[in-house]
Amino acid sequence: MKKILILFTGFILLAIGQICSQEIDEDGLETGWYFETRGNEGIEKELFKSGERLVLNPAPIVKIKDFDELELYVSVYGTNGLSIRFKEGQATEDWISATEKAHIADLRLGLVINNELICALTIASPISAGISAINRDDLTKAELEEFKRKLEMEKKHQ
Repeated sequence: MKKILILFTGFILLAIGQICSQEIDEDGLETGWYFETRGNEGIEKELFKSGERLVLNPAPIVKIKDFDELELYVSVYGTNGLSIRFKEGQATEDWISATEKAHIADLRLGLVINNELICALTIASPISAGISAINRDDLTKAELEEFKRKLEMEKKHQ
């Protein structure tokens, strides 16, 4: 009985540790897409490999739980990218609405993966489907594969 109690206590402590390790720090953002904000009201992040700093609204537009399909691709121009398709329904509606708002307000949309700003999209025209992409010329195929792996791992643990 004593061994069972010790085992049970260890299991509880392990579970608490997992929950605590998943908490987001004061300046942290969970994986998802976010609006850029004007001024200093939000969370400042440095864009991966760029040094450019953006201030993001801490309320996500869509989160990792809303991501449905991830696919690496090569564009007609020969550049590598990673497409992210959102689940049908609310997630897709939220994305379409966000791209309309970003276009009108001239705001960029930032993709955060594991609390790191990976991509900042300028919306030239609203996107009428539930799909987004990471398609920066300065990202290597290996980096995109690593982002895809991170997203798949995080989706798996949702």
